[in-house]
Amino acid sequence: ALYKEMLGRIKETDEQVPVLKGGWYYYSRTEEGKAYPIFARKRTLGANEEVVLDQNAEAKPYKFYQLGGMEVSPDGNHLAALVDTSGYEDFVLRIRDLRTGEWLADRVEKLSWGLAWASDNSTVFYVSGDSAKRPDKVWRHTLGAPRNRDVLVFHEPDVLFNVSIHRSRSGGYVFMESGSFTQDEWRAIDAARPASAPVLIAPRKAGVEYKVDHGGQWFYVLTNRDGATNFKVMRASVGAPAEWQEFIAYRPEIFVESIDVFKEWLVRSERREGLRRIAVRSMANGAEHEVTFEDAAYGVGVDENPEYAVNLLRFTYSSLVTPPSVYDYDMATKQRVLKKRQEVLGGYDPSLYTVERQMATSGNGTARIPISIVYKAPLKFDGSRPLLLYAYGSYGATTEPTFSSARLALLDRGFIFAIAHVRGGQEMGRPWYDGGKMLNKVNTFSDFIDVATYLVGNGYTSEKNMVAHGGSAGGLLMGVIANIQPKMFRAIVADVPFVDVINTMLDASIPLT
Repeated sequence: ALYKEMLGRIKETDEQVPVLKGGWYYYSRTEEGKAYPIFARKRTLGANEEVVLDQNAEAKPYKFYQLGGMEVSPDGNHLAALVDTSGYEDFVLRIRDLRTGEWLADRVEKLSWGLAWASDNSTVFYVSGDSAKRPDKVWRHTLGAPRNRDVLVFHEPDVLFNVSIHRSRSGGYVFMESGSFTQDEWRAIDAARPASAPVLIAPRKAGVEYKVDHGGQWFYVLTNRDGATNFKVMRASVGAPAEWQEFIAYRPEIFVESIDVFKEWLVRSERREGLRRIAVRSMANGAEHEVTFEDAAYGVGVDENPEYAVNLLRFTYSSLVTPPSVYDYDMATKQRVLKKRQEVLGGYDPSLYTVERQMATSGNGTARIPISIVYKAPLKFDGSRPLLLYAYGSYGATTEPTFSSARLALLDRGFIFAIAHVRGGQEMGRPWYDGGKMLNKVNTFSDFIDVATYLVGNGYTSEKNMVAHGGSAGGLLMGVIANIQPKMFRAIVADVPFVDVINTMLDASIPLT
């Protein structure tokens, strides 16, 4: 009954908002009863559809089928796709001629995630991994050439580093990143000269993280260098990439999560007091403004935005009561247009639910822990409501308070749903992550208990009505609280719990360790 109820809220036949890239409008769509999306494009929004890849048709011969990535060549004529039919993330690179719909003979096996086209439309960069599935090598492939003629462009021997690649939005460079949890090293290849040697942006340095984007004559660098714990933006001339100069001064109270460079604009995704904002800066005069949101707790993210010379910024917004919503925002006029909001079938009235954002004080008084809460109104604060308390709290991953139609099955039965934004995530900036890792890991566990204590003490629920939930590293959290506070929760849901940490991490043959 619950399955039918949840499925009944999902619009199975649906279509993404098309995005313009290289003169084509690309989108994916789903059809009722089919397990996979269909990727398609149109020359104009009113033109006939051209199927780029029907994943349902491709998956038919296999028991398992996963796409590890797709990239269309700059001229729009070829599709490079990474396909896994084993379930073990051993990807095969395939090339499809989009003019004929035929797959070419090109085939490279046992690959990792990551693809990038050069500007010549015949060169593809891809990534392979070592025996523990760590992505460690970047290769250059020419259409029509056999695998044994592919050129090794870069090899990362250090097992603490993973390699990734992507093409810049400007189209000028293919970036190769070699990164660990605490340091980065980037290289750039001129996309117009794919056989040229990679240019090192800056050598790796202990404790220094950085990410690079390109625009005009500049590399823009997001980094924590020089004590910028919450990151700042610098830039360097493409002719002298190691000579960084300050572009946006460090502000300790604002965590700069990412940057997106356009021809006329620089967009920053920033987090202040636990919530993300989008900041827009004019390249012409340095004027800045923020895109703001009204919900007490929400999640917002800059979308793909593949075009470089545009004023429109596409972003996706959601809250605990607002279904995923796609907006186009004009960075010049500051006007936003709602392009699509996910439809919830069967009738859904967001006004029936209340969203709150509260702060619990840690047991030692040193931290204020954000809590995102949603429930069906009205609520009597008498402890009688059941409550599901969720947390993750590891690897600097932020748990955004976004919408779930399946969660309505709980809310409509009287449950309160709450997210404890515990240390180990990055909701409150990089110090929030550092405060919940290594020798500070105990804070992740005590924060969760302190949030549970707050919710009980303020009448949201009671110990006999509270359920704890976490998965993977959040399942480690569940394992700890089951031992230190077993009587605080009516039930504990531990999804794929990572609880044998030391033995697991000591086995270097296991992927991800």
